[in-house]
Amino acid sequence: MGLRGGVDKERELYNEMPERDVVLYSFMISGYFSVRVKDVLSWNSVIIAFGKSDYAMEALEVFKSMKDSRDFVTWSALINGYATNGHYKGATALFGGLLKDGSRPNEGIWNSTKMEHYPCMVDLLGRAGAVEEAKSLVDSMLVEPGISVWGSLLSSCTTHKNTEIG
Repeated sequence: MGLRGGVDKERELYNEMPERDVVLYSFMISGYFSVRVKDVLSWNSVIIAFGKSDYAMEALEVFKSMKDSRDFVTWSALINGYATNGHYKGATALFGGLLKDGSRPNEGIWNSTKMEHYPCMVDLLGRAGAVEEAKSLVDSMLVEPGISVWGSLLSSCTTHKNTEIG
């Protein structure tokens, strides 16, 4: 971004704009990238913003650029962005990457989310018609499947008329 005064001046002008659109949002985000913010919270916020706007490829590029500074929240933000926008195969692949990477939530995050990802992923796989994969995920869980996991799997079986599993 080319304004003197850097991102602070640009943010000031942005705040004064009567209307904001995707182009303007993208311009601001590129400004933040240009100053190479290394704070994980900032990077995660950018991934969340891209995810909410269905810019999956842009979110993935930010994710890739983080390399060693990714955390559990980073993975979750990217997976959620993919899933929210119907990119089921990508979300599933990312969830596998999360497990393979060994990223684990800290104790505070784990206590609030340990079961949340599994029902979401079972539901995600089920919506995509991958009922067998959803069942495999349930079978491989590191914790005892709860009612929401079984409910998601059963709902998927009903939707896709899979009487063998459901």
